[in-house]
Amino acid sequence: MRTAVVVLFVPLVGLAAPVPKETAGQKLAKVFGTPVDPNKDCKFAFDGKKLTVDVGKGDHGMHVAGNRTGAPRTLRAVEGDFAVEVTATPGDRPPGAKPAVPGHGFTFHSQGLLFWVDDRTYIRLEHARRDPPNGAVVTYVNWELFKDGQWLRAGGTADGLLDDTKPTRFRLTRKGNEVRGAWSQDGRKTWNELAAITLDLKAKAQVGVIAAHNTDAPFAATFEGFALTPATDAKK
Repeated sequence: MRTAVVVLFVPLVGLAAPVPKETAGQKLAKVFGTPVDPNKDCKFAFDGKKLTVDVGKGDHGMHVAGNRTGAPRTLRAVEGDFAVEVTATPGDRPPGAKPAVPGHGFTFHSQGLLFWVDDRTYIRLEHARRDPPNGAVVTYVNWELFKDGQWLRAGGTADGLLDDTKPTRFRLTRKGNEVRGAWSQDGRKTWNELAAITLDLKAKAQVGVIAAHNTDAPFAATFEGFALTPATDAKK
C-alpha cells in the first residue's frame, strides 16, 4: 500500500521594511517650518520642544529697505485665518559687542514671530533690545511692518517695555486682511494687545520665528511652545 505525501507550498510573506525615523530636520520643519539662513553661518538646533538659533557674528538684520536681509528665520506655509504663538527668550549676547553696520551707533538684538507675505512685505513681532553708546538700554516690543519694501511701521517703546530677564510669549492672529499682535510676560495671565495692521492679503502666506542682530559678535535665541491654530498648512 502506497502512502500519498502531500506537500504544501506556503508563500513566504516578505518582512515589511522598517519605517525610517523622522530626522531632526523633519521634526523642525513640521513644527516651526523650514529654516532660512541667508548668510550661511547660523545653526538651528531643535530637541523636540525647544528651538535654539545660533546666529553668526556680523550683521544679521531684517530691513529690506536697507538691503539687509540676513536674519535667520523659519517659514511654515499657512492658508487663511490663523493664530500663532511662541515663547521667545534671548540667549547669549556677548558683552562688549559693537555695531557691525556702518553708521549705526547702537547694537540691536531681537527674537520673535514673523508673518511673511513675500520678501518685500512682512510683519515682525519681537522682544527687542537696543543698546546705544550712552548706555541707556531699552528693551521693548518690536511690532514692525514692511510693505512693498517700504518701512511703514517701526517698533518702539509705545508698544510696550519688556523685562529683559524674562521670556516673552507672543501671539499673532490673522483674520481676513487684518493682522493683530499681542504679548505677555506673566505666563499668559495678561495679554497686551497691539494696534491692528491692515493689508491686502492673499489666502496663502507663511509664518515662523526670527532672530536678528547687528553686532560683531555671535548671538543666540531660543523658542518654545510654537503653536499654530488652526494648523492648516497651505496645500502645495
